[in-house]
Amino acid sequence: ELDNNKMALGSIKGGGIWFGEPYKTLFLSEGPENALWLRKSGAKFVVSCVYATNMPNIVIPEYVKKLVICPDEDKAGIATYLKTLDSLKYNIENGLIVQSFRLTECI
Repeated sequence: ELDNNKMALGSIKGGGIWFGEPYKTLFLSEGPENALWLRKSGAKFVVSCVYATNMPNIVIPEYVKKLVICPDEDKAGIATYLKTLDSLKYNIENGLIVQSFRLTECI
């Protein structure tokens, strides 16, 4: 049993855990467990932002044309989703399609 079983040894801000091959559609999730579930369910390209407050900091690659945001449905997840939408205004104005996806609808 570890006292702190999830720990980064440096700053994670703006970084993520990327799964799959680069693709025009990117799924953005909070934790790596959700990202792995999305991959197992057929998503070709997924990034975990590691923790909710890091979601608005993820840099979306230019080749991504559609972003599917998959926030947790708790208070922090919803607040982060709204901040993430705000942080993507430039991308959206330049043609990025953004959708949301509720993980609980599929479980």
